[in-house]
Amino acid sequence: MSKNFDTELTNMIMIEDKDGRVLVQKRIKYWKGIAFPGGHIEKGESITDSVIREAKEETGLTVRNLKYCGMMHWHNTDTNDKYFVHFYKTTDYTGELIEKTDEGAVFFSSIED
Repeated sequence: MSKNFDTELTNMIMIEDKDGRVLVQKRIKYWKGIAFPGGHIEKGESITDSVIREAKEETGLTVRNLKYCGMMHWHNTDTNDKYFVHFYKTTDYTGELIEKTDEGAVFFSSIED
């Protein structure tokens, strides 16, 4: 059995406002649905730095005081590839919210929704 496989490192962040709503993205690219902002970790970039960069790119917000919430791992048994998503959250952010990116609309929603 080969020990060679591809690994994708990614992140997602839950940004919560003062009213308890969370920032979500209605995705239209690659896969469709509601998700927290996030993306891939670039070569030479720390996981935390990637979360800050992705949040800024996808929401227009600058996030701080991130809390690490855990990680999820998927293993594709057909290709032996591995996929890791690191989860963060924060209530500390500044900036103006971008309403839409090429990946979809961005908006605050109640956690129940």
